[in-house]
Amino acid sequence: MSEEIRNLGFPALYNIVGAGRLEQMHPAEWDGDPRGIVWMWDAPYKGSTYVIGCDPTVGRTGWNRFSRVREDAKTDNGAIEVIKVGKDGKRDIQVAEYAAPVDAFDLAYVVNLLGRAYSGTDEDQCKVIIEVFPGPGAGTLQQCLELGYTNHFKWEFYGNTPATPTRSMGWHASNKTNRDLWVKASRHLVLQRCVVKSPWLAEEYANCRMDMERNYAENPYGHDDRVRAFNLALWIANSWSMNIERTTEKVETHEPVDWQGSDMSLEEIHEGWNSIFDNW
Repeated sequence: MSEEIRNLGFPALYNIVGAGRLEQMHPAEWDGDPRGIVWMWDAPYKGSTYVIGCDPTVGRTGWNRFSRVREDAKTDNGAIEVIKVGKDGKRDIQVAEYAAPVDAFDLAYVVNLLGRAYSGTDEDQCKVIIEVFPGPGAGTLQQCLELGYTNHFKWEFYGNTPATPTRSMGWHASNKTNRDLWVKASRHLVLQRCVVKSPWLAEEYANCRMDMERNYAENPYGHDDRVRAFNLALWIANSWSMNIERTTEKVETHEPVDWQGSDMSLEEIHEGWNSIFDNW
């Protein structure tokens, strides 16, 4: 978009054959409205692992930046968030974002494009998680499958309960899953285990409030679509699940030592104390 961005090494054109192309926008086109633009803070790299979170909306069929009207601001955005997965203790990093009031089917074309551009260590498609229920997300999933994009999140277990085949693909929102998603994602943010690059995502997070009746956070003053998409991306980036795995730990017992009544030398007593402190 600017000379500064060009100097960061981003090419002027990404040509994803069969999926579309991404071209740098001319600075003169920027009017302060971030919708309908793919924002990239980090270029795709084959050595990294990426995931995508997607929150579809009903939107407007055929919407684009050249057909904007004032009423668009009242329409929910279909949102896509791309995260580079942190490894070996490193933080998850937001690398790209797209949000616009497009319909669920049109949004799938952007998912298809970004998922192939940010395939990373995956062969040609990074993993995508789409909220498919409730709402129009099933249309996004269907369109992605028709475009040949098949690397989607699938439920295996949730709360130790096997997922039924008809509800295994995509995110199925309910009071319980929404609660668990928000609790885990917000904790991840508070502990600074991820990096948010988008000022619009940060603003949405700042305005989110917990809805105690529906057990998830929402923005009562505006949009929260980016938040949901980013939280979903965090879910698969960290392989979260409500399954509880049982672990075994060795239990050791020690008889109390009568240091005063022992025949140990002072040096041996000090060594014994140091051994206990090391174990602690």
